[in-house]
Amino acid sequence: MAGILQDYYDEFRMGYWADPDPKVCLCRGSGYALSDVDTWHECPIHFKKGQRHPEDPYPDEMPSPEEMKAVMDECNRNDPPEGEPCPSPEPYKPLTDDDIPF
Repeated sequence: MAGILQDYYDEFRMGYWADPDPKVCLCRGSGYALSDVDTWHECPIHFKKGQRHPEDPYPDEMPSPEEMKAVMDECNRNDPPEGEPCPSPEPYKPLTDDDIPF
């Protein structure tokens, strides 16, 4: 039996909140709406295929494919310690306990 939050999530995911008028729609015409349980949902009316998720990094924050390849090539040349993965290029570096704000 699903809980109250699960029921809310399932109903929200169905898009009952969508409205053709962007001023009324919960997505405000952006294509995504944020629910009260902090989950993003595609708007069945305003979402466009290929649209970026609101929490995706912006293209200028992402390394180019060439930069990513250079970082990985450098890591592979220098053999990281046994059991340690190559570091991910920015902004995809693994978080440590010091990076978590709570």
